[in-house]
Amino acid sequence: MKIKNLLLVFFSFLTFATFAQEKKRVITEKAVTEFEIKSNNLEELIHYDWNKVRKMFQGNDLDQNISLSFIYVNEEERDASEVRVDNFELKLKGKTSELEKIMNNLKSTFDEFSKIETNNKE
Repeated sequence: MKIKNLLLVFFSFLTFATFAQEKKRVITEKAVTEFEIKSNNLEELIHYDWNKVRKMFQGNDLDQNISLSFIYVNEEERDASEVRVDNFELKLKGKTSELEKIMNNLKSTFDEFSKIETNNKE
């Protein structure tokens, strides 16, 4: 009798343990949250292909936090008394849904830098 009870208890635990294990499939999605470009050529930043930025963030959720950074390092040897665009970093943060607004802000800033450089070279 004791062996029957022990076997019953043993197989019951074995059965419960088997049914207690569930397979859960966890799907993790990867999102691009930060984009940074660094250059020593201001023209490269001014005429950057913004479609590449759109493609980078196209898989993100609309409420995903993102950050765009553009860094310019001026290695040009000029007299410090001249007007020039020196080293700078532009970094804007927002949601993926605001990507167009962020890019437009950066474009307008680069347009202003372009005007400064054009006036300087004349």
